[in-house]
Formats: sequence, C-alpha cells, structure tokens
Amino acid sequence: MAEAFKDLDPDTMPRSPGITYQQLLDQDSREVPEVLRLQSPKDMGVVEYSVSRYTSKEWHDKEVEHLWKKVWQMACREEEIPLPGDHMRYDIAGMSFIVVRTEAGDIKAFPNACLHRGRMLKEFDGNATELRCAFHGFCWNLDGSLHDIPADWDFPQIDQKLQVFLPGRDNCCLLIILKHGLRISDLNSFNGLLKTCQCVDVIGNNFTCF
Repeated sequence: MAEAFKDLDPDTMPRSPGITYQQLLDQDSREVPEVLRLQSPKDMGVVEYSVSRYTSKEWHDKEVEHLWKKVWQMACREEEIPLPGDHMRYDIAGMSFIVVRTEAGDIKAFPNACLHRGRMLKEFDGNATELRCAFHGFCWNLDGSLHDIPADWDFPQIDQKLQVFLPGRDNCCLLIILKHGLRISDLNSFNGLLKTCQCVDVIGNNFTCF
C-alpha cells in the first residue's frame, strides 16, 4: 500500500500536459483572489475499498449519522421566504425540516413533524399563518409555540407545556440560509461565507457567525 497523504511539489508532480492551473490564472484579465492561488497537492496513495462502501445500507446509515447530521447545508435563500408565513421544506437522508419566516421577521427551522403523532406538517413550500397538522389538527405558531389543540379535553395524556419546538429537542441537522446580495468575493474563505449567511439549527436557534 502506498503511503497516504504524502506532500507533492506542484512544480514537479505528475500532471496533464499543457499550461498549469497557476499559469492559467496568470492570464486572467482581473486580479485573482489569493485563495485561488493556494496549493497543497498530496499523494493520497492507492487503496482498494470494498464496493459495499457505496452500496450497503450499513455504510449509508453511518454517513447519515456521522456526516449529514453534522455538516452545514444550504436549505434555501433568504429572499425565497421574504414574508411572514413563507416557508420551505428541506429534506435530507430521510429527515424533513421546515424553514419559516416568523411574524417578527425572524427565520426559524423546525423538524417537519407533528409533535403528537409525527405526521409531516408541510408537504409543499408556500405561505401559511400557522403550522397545523392535517391529522388531528394540532397547531403551532410560526415561532414554534403551541397555538391550539382541537378538542383538547380528548387528549388528557398530553402535557401541553411539552408541545413546543424548544431548544434541546432533536438537533439533527444544521441549515444555512444565504442572504440576499451574496458576492463571489464573499466566498474567498469559509469564514467569509459564514459572514454572508444566517445560520439556523433545526430547533429554531439563530447563530451569529464571526
């Protein structure tokens, strides 16, 4: 097995014929951002992996648990939900979330599931004044607080204080909502990208990125 992660010299490493990537950048009519000049080629080695890495449910489940539940993902653009009640559905790896604009103008993200029986709350993008389940009619305000339980006398087993999308519930994925006016220059670094984003987790907390 070849040694993995071996540093290579950009000037002498094996590559395709013709001009180098850096020489191509030299020909640009505008100044190229410094981040595009960074080079760190490595020899990753030659390792054989079982095809099951790409086909088995076991590996898929590992990717869901250790990757898709923990990485930043773009859910929608801010201008796609400009008005109170505007919402978009975001699905990933069997999980579904609602990104919604509240009455106060904030952006919240919640699991797209009724807290009673788990039925999907919103099947399509759109605008709504509330988040109401089509099964028993349980209803939440746009900020995640409980609004109404029809015939609540028939559900004595339910603690209404717990029927709220609160911090501390299933923190499954993190979502990024890109703000209007994103410039290419803002993408020069990951930190620069985050400065142009509003970051919201799936339990409705807003994060400020520095």
